[in-house]
Amino acid sequence: AGMARVRQQILDCARGRDVTIDGASGSEWVHLLHVADAAEATCVALLADAPARSIYNVAGPDDSYVSLQGLHDLVREIEPGAGRAI
Repeated sequence: AGMARVRQQILDCARGRDVTIDGASGSEWVHLLHVADAAEATCVALLADAPARSIYNVAGPDDSYVSLQGLHDLVREIEPGAGRAI
């Protein structure tokens, strides 16, 4: 639940739905990671001769972060018929 639910609600806007989001102001920051980057990181970890860790957190540079409001703005830019996040 929590922020994962909020992100999902924002993405639901792409289907034209208006959503009411409780528990978030829109100024919270989330990290966006492209599936190709996640796959590459997984392959590198799996193929390492002696992995330094058993768990890895994959993240990109600072410009890979966006506010929840910014995420909603991006959804609306890509899908002009997107719903509103209230």
